[in-house]
Amino acid sequence: MRSYSLALVSMFVLAACGDDGGTSPADGPSQQDSAASSVAEVDCASVTPDATVVVSSATGTAAYDPMTTNISVNGVVKFTMPGSHSAVSGSPPGTADGKFRVNFNETKCLRFTEAGTYPFWCDPHHFMGSIVVQ
Repeated sequence: MRSYSLALVSMFVLAACGDDGGTSPADGPSQQDSAASSVAEVDCASVTPDATVVVSSATGTAAYDPMTTNISVNGVVKFTMPGSHSAVSGSPPGTADGKFRVNFNETKCLRFTEAGTYPFWCDPHHFMGSIVVQ
């Protein structure tokens, strides 16, 4: 009888620790997470970018072209990175803030939904650029 009572109590305790009906990480980001994001990846085929950022070596040194890009809120920037350069958001170089990343040989279109300045840098070369959203 005693072990039966213990098993019954254990069942109730475990049931109390069950699913609360909320969104788990496996279900994807919560509404709060997506609302807090100021940069969102969009399909390049479905938008006309307001600006394009590439890497240029015209001066003999690699740099973003343009180094500073100005767009309006909800504007889209298309990043086209070659095989040896990337664009990582954050500042100073070497410190990523997690807002966006465009890897080597990758093209991404990003929508900027909040005003502000979004610095970014090349990993591994550490030259800088910025997106200014007004």
